[in-house]
Amino acid sequence: MSHHPYVKAELAAFIRIAGNLLLALAKGIVGWLANSSALIADALHTASYGIRNLAALVRLQEDRPRGGSKRRKASRAWIVGAAAILLVAGIELGWSTVSKLQQGSYLPVQWFALPMAMLSIILKGIAGRSRNGGERKELRSMQSNKWDHKLSYAGSLMALIGSAGAWGSGWLQLPLIGILDPLAAIAITLLVLRSGYRMLYDARPAAGDQALEQEDVEELIRTAQRVKGVIAVDDLKAYEQGHFVLVELQVSVNPQISVSEGNDIARLVKHHLMKRFMHIADVLVNVQPYDGGYPYRNAMEHDLENRTLLH
Repeated sequence: MSHHPYVKAELAAFIRIAGNLLLALAKGIVGWLANSSALIADALHTASYGIRNLAALVRLQEDRPRGGSKRRKASRAWIVGAAAILLVAGIELGWSTVSKLQQGSYLPVQWFALPMAMLSIILKGIAGRSRNGGERKELRSMQSNKWDHKLSYAGSLMALIGSAGAWGSGWLQLPLIGILDPLAAIAITLLVLRSGYRMLYDARPAAGDQALEQEDVEELIRTAQRVKGVIAVDDLKAYEQGHFVLVELQVSVNPQISVSEGNDIARLVKHHLMKRFMHIADVLVNVQPYDGGYPYRNAMEHDLENRTLLH
């Protein structure tokens, strides 16, 4: 029995995409109106995460039955193109900021850049708590997602410090601290370039089937084996799809139970894995009867197997 809904993973991806892109648009507009290069750079950095989530969603949809090699090649080309645009935009922003620093032509930042930067920090803090809530154990291979969130949070914090310094330079009549905004913009631009590189790295031909480390697979197997009704886990494959993990496994159950009971065990396995490992997007469970002899076979069953229909 195998299910391919992916609904939960796709919904989460759509929410992240919309949230990141809307926040990036708001920060970009406010940064432009407030003359804050740091806030504009942070907007580009936030947009990069929205694009990466969109790329992850595209790779996730490749595993649907309607996917194919041509679809994978087209989606990979789209991801490479988006990453290239992101890298070019980051380089252009960084170069223009360095030029402003050399010329000393940067303008004082307006006060309304500060509330926007603080709002960004608050929203990312809330998102971080929602991802890390509870006592769920995470796979070690997914720690990079937590690191990405920390870098995103750090980018908004640098934008706040930079814009606050540049605003204070005009308010306090201290031109020297006005340099904080372009310096913060340059630092955030490096994060944008890193994000573009990560997109290119994830778009490599093997990215769609990037297997987890053996230690993580063994932990998944141990967790599935603890589910009541599972006699053995015969096979388990786990793949990273961007920010998500897809798991497909085959379990053996008592051959004397009904099909309905086998379905119940499959649902329990899926529920148990997705509850404990918060980054698992979907679990596909195949159930087969256990064929190991004792304790599910006895002499009477053996005799029945040796009889023919004529008996």
